Order: sequence, then C-alpha cells, then structure tokens
Amino acid sequence: MEHLRTLVLIGLVGDLMLLAVILAELWPRPMRQEARVRRERLVARLMAFVALPIMILTIASLAMVAVIISSSAR
Repeated sequence: MEHLRTLVLIGLVGDLMLLAVILAELWPRPMRQEARVRRERLVARLMAFVALPIMILTIASLAMVAVIISSSAR
C-alpha cells in the first residue's frame, strides 16, 4: 500500500511539473507574431501528446487507490 501511495505522489509531482512548463510557455512575453504562433502550436502539441495522457493516467490511478483503500477498510 505504501508503494502505491509513493507512485501516486510521483505522478502528481510529474503533473505539477508539466503544468508549470505549460504555464511558463504560455506566459506573455514580447515576441514577433510568427514566433508566438509557433509557441502556441508547440504548447498545444505538448498538451495533446504528453500532459493530457499523463493527467488521465494519474486520475485513473487515484481512482484505483480510492477503490483499494475503501475495499481494504472493510
């Protein structure tokens, strides 16, 4: 059970790190329009292919932990 909690915490920390990277990329900075469009496309790809699947897996693992904890409490 302790290993499961550790894995979930590692997943949550990873999610927070990804969120920090995405927010840092979206932070407004002075740049040309062309570079801004390129950056927004990069962030969209990062969200679609990296961040969203990891966040979905973390939510699923949290649900699994909740089920395990509730079944072991009985």
